[in-house]
Formats: sequence, C-alpha cells, structure tokens
Amino acid sequence: MVSRNDWPFQCMRGSQIRNLILLALLLALILLVLTSTIANFVIEYNWWKEVAQVGTWISMLWYSIAPSVAGALVAFIALWVAHARGLHFAGVRRGDFRLYSRLVLMGLAVVALLFASASIDYWTIMRFFGSRGVTLPPATWTDPVFSRALPFYLFDLPFYSELLGFVFVLAILCALVFWATARGWQLWLRGGSLRTFDLGPHALLLPGATRTSFVRVIAVILLLGFATWVFLGNYDITERPDHRSSAQCRSLQASAALPRRNSDGLLRGPSRKSQRPKPSGRRR
Repeated sequence: MVSRNDWPFQCMRGSQIRNLILLALLLALILLVLTSTIANFVIEYNWWKEVAQVGTWISMLWYSIAPSVAGALVAFIALWVAHARGLHFAGVRRGDFRLYSRLVLMGLAVVALLFASASIDYWTIMRFFGSRGVTLPPATWTDPVFSRALPFYLFDLPFYSELLGFVFVLAILCALVFWATARGWQLWLRGGSLRTFDLGPHALLLPGATRTSFVRVIAVILLLGFATWVFLGNYDITERPDHRSSAQCRSLQASAALPRRNSDGLLRGPSRKSQRPKPSGRRR
C-alpha cells in the first residue's frame, strides 16, 4: 500500500526528475563559478568595516551597480519589444513556440546585460549626480561663447554624451533584432533550409517594414540622436580653432609643460655634449 508521503514522488514523471537534476547541477555550477567573487566581496566588506567606512563602500557599490542594472533593464525591455514586433510582423504568435520564447528571453537578457556593462561608465554617472549640489561663486569662469560654466564641461557634457551613445546604439540594436526576427521567421515559415537558402541581396530585404510604426519610431530616434550629437558637438571647445578657449588651453599646456621639462633636465643631469670640453685652439 502506498503512503500519502510517497504519492507526490510517484506522480512525478521522469522528465520532471531530469529537469530538477539539471537545475540542481546548473545552480551548483553557478555557485562554483561565483565562489571567488563571493570571497572577494566578503574580504572587501571586512576591510571597509575595519576602517569604519562601510557607508562609503555601500555608496560606491550603489553607484557602480545601479546604473548598469537600470541600463540593462531598459535595454531588455527595448529588445523584447523589438522581438515582439518582429514576430508580429512575421505573423507568428509567441504561444505557439513556448520553448523558443523562453530561450529568446534568456538570450535577450544576456545581451542586455553585456550591452549595459559595455556602454555605461558608472564613474561618469556618479560625477554627474554628485555635482548636482555643487554651488559656485559668482566670479566663476564661464565660456565666453556659450556662457557655460566649467562644471558643465566636466560633469554635464560627458553624461549627456554617454546617454546619447547608449540610446543611439540601443536603437540600432533594436532595429537589428526586429529585422533578424521578422526575416528569420519569414524564411523559416516558407520552408527554407541551409541547402536551399539563397545568399543573394534580395534575401536580406524585408518588404513592408518601413510602413510599420516600430520602424518609424526607430527612425525618429536615430534622427533625433544624430541632431543631438551635432548640437553637443558645438560645445567641443578644445578643438575649435576660432574659439578663444582653445588658445587658452594651449597656453596652459605650454606653461605646464615648461616646468616639467626643467624638472626632467635636472633629474637627468647635464648631457654628454655639455660635459665635453670645447677645444681652445690648435694643438702645438
């Protein structure tokens, strides 16, 4: 007679048991890979605790992790929308291919994490938000052309350039995901295979894609990003030959390089040519 405690295990199928075993092995592998990271994390925490600066360490972690997590979340949502629009354009429903939908979600999450970690500089973001409460005296230097203070070029402009690059590249990536999803499913539903696949240029075309609202939104984002890039390029004061600040920067660089050359000469000592005695005349 089967007891009630053994009844759930007998009801489980063999596939479910294999899935549980694979999940346990995957979790063990992830834990093994993250062992060194966890150990370094614990050591770093104990060191900051020893110097009584745990709050500073937590703030540094927050500024280093939060921008990447936020950027990865935004990138994942944008890529997921692009993939969904590609499926809709190809006439495919996500419910018909459940395994494919799960694998695509995992792949898009990995791509979003890699993209966010590669395109976001947390130090630039930390400087931007850290400079929000900075107050400057009235006699602070301002740009004679655009009337911008120095913190704008040090903190604001790098942040705007970082944000612009993130949005611009993400829009291009979303367009590629939309095209790959829609065109790939169109070829698959037509019964295409690697043997019968035509490598001609017409095989890469996606007729009717320019009439969709998603492609139009991507085009508008790219055009606005290009216009913003041109607008921010006007603030590049270090490479404009007609700007007064470029001459000021060169004079500052020259004045900073002069003491450095003098110190290098003192450290190196007199050259060999200066140590040689000059000839006092013809030898007798």
